[in-house]
Amino acid sequence: MLKGYELGAEDYITKPFHVSVFLKKVEVLLRKTSTKNIEHIYNDGNLFLNFTKRTAMLLL
Repeated sequence: MLKGYELGAEDYITKPFHVSVFLKKVEVLLRKTSTKNIEHIYNDGNLFLNFTKRTAMLLL
């Protein structure tokens, strides 16, 4: 379990497990990852940077 956390795991489930517990953990994980899809944007009126898409535009 500790080695898993050291390698980047965020959670674990022990066997045997109830399917309802597994499904709830998957639901929580999907909810967490869906909020990470927010685009990170910088816009000062002259320069528009989209860090998520790695694009830039100079607004004249």
